[in-house]
Amino acid sequence: MSLADHLRAVLAEGATLAEAAALLGRSRSHLHRLAAREHMPRRRRAMKAATRRRLENLLQDGRLSLTAIARECGVSKSTVSVLANAELRRRPGFHPRRIRRARYCPNCRYMVWLWPCVACAARESRTDPAAD
Repeated sequence: MSLADHLRAVLAEGATLAEAAALLGRSRSHLHRLAAREHMPRRRRAMKAATRRRLENLLQDGRLSLTAIARECGVSKSTVSVLANAELRRRPGFHPRRIRRARYCPNCRYMVWLWPCVACAARESRTDPAAD
């Protein structure tokens, strides 16, 4: 039985790559590369419902930056960003489209690839109580 087959069997039992590395006597990075090469599904831990509610409440409040929210909740900034973008996509009537060349937004002066500007829309949703 090859290492890939052993890894597939261990992951099927619900083990993480770190646990599989300890069990199989290999490094985690080695098994991570092997799993990627063999297109094995990776197990992701689900976020606790309380943490998600806290993140959504802090995003809705709009007083803290994404970095500060991430630090306060103990998650990565990219996790907070994914939730913030999902919240924007749920807004009715907001459908940004990708533009050919990046340009500066006339309001916030950010370089944007999506129009209308997602940063301005996020800022408006934080300050506009009617957007809820």
